[in-house]
Amino acid sequence: MKNYRPVSNIPIISKLIEKIVSSRILQHLAFNNLHTNFQSAYKKHHSTESALLRVANDILRYIDNKKSVLLILLDLSAAFDTIDHDILLARAHSRFGIDGKALYWLNAYLKDRTQTVSIDNNKATPSPLKYGVPQGSVLGPLLFTMYTAPVADIADRHGVNYHLYADDTQLYVPLDNTLGTASYQKESIEKCVVEIADWMNSNKLKLNSDKTDVIVFGTNKALIDLNFNSVQIKSSSVPVSSSVKNLGCYLDANFTMSCQINNICQQSYYHLKNIGMIRSYTVDTA
Repeated sequence: MKNYRPVSNIPIISKLIEKIVSSRILQHLAFNNLHTNFQSAYKKHHSTESALLRVANDILRYIDNKKSVLLILLDLSAAFDTIDHDILLARAHSRFGIDGKALYWLNAYLKDRTQTVSIDNNKATPSPLKYGVPQGSVLGPLLFTMYTAPVADIADRHGVNYHLYADDTQLYVPLDNTLGTASYQKESIEKCVVEIADWMNSNKLKLNSDKTDVIVFGTNKALIDLNFNSVQIKSSSVPVSSSVKNLGCYLDANFTMSCQINNICQQSYYHLKNIGMIRSYTVDTA
């Protein structure tokens, strides 16, 4: 049951209107410099590529300067489904300066939706949908990035590097390759994650520690000297992984990209095998 997700029935006319509203909100954010500095989703000239390039560049620079890097990839449970409409509207007004008819339209867009459960020919009575943004909508992901903008403020207060992409949050800090100093730096990012988790609880979001990944990048010697086995997030101890999947890209602890290369080769061989299975049915036109 915990893996079930609602399916939004969105008419095409709604998506067209959302596209217009989304473009105007993006223009407003860009003109007034309201974008989060390191947010690569729904931002002109930004994408998963820009997010990965920024983080990878920072990690390589730290490693070149004889440091290691602790990276935490936060995971949220059903992130888009738990957004509080009143909090979102208040944040759109106070932080992003959306008011008047535009705010009234957003209120009408979010509220008075209903949901129902249908199994075979049985359909439950529709009930009001008090939380969340429609899955598969044009506007929903943009509203989510606006809703979670204060996460960047928390990272800045703790002096932790961050990069956001919709509901994917990356937090990372450089570590001096001496256990005493590194432990202090590790403690700073742990405190940052705890504050983010508390903020999420108060904003109807839930940090999923079971799917949160932790990895330490560095040379083999540095990793042995540091000897970090886990990161403490409140009552949960998240083990350090040897490799992680970050925005579709596999990263290994030595940052050799060997995991990513192996994954691409594996996928390539899979497709080549499928092509080989139909080779006898192809016609040589040469």
